[in-house]
Amino acid sequence: MINQSLYAQQTTDPILQSRADAEKVWIKRVSEEIAGKTSIVPWQPEEKIGYDKMKDLINH
Repeated sequence: MINQSLYAQQTTDPILQSRADAEKVWIKRVSEEIAGKTSIVPWQPEEKIGYDKMKDLINH
């Protein structure tokens, strides 16, 4: 799982967008070379702890 991804957040802020662009290389490396399956979780303004809160991420 790749969490706190600015790339997945689709930010329009120029500084955050450049950080999101830098993530692409690492996302590709993880998904193609390291992990059999990959999930990307966008950056969230609050921490998600527990099953129900994690489940909320996929329901939005």
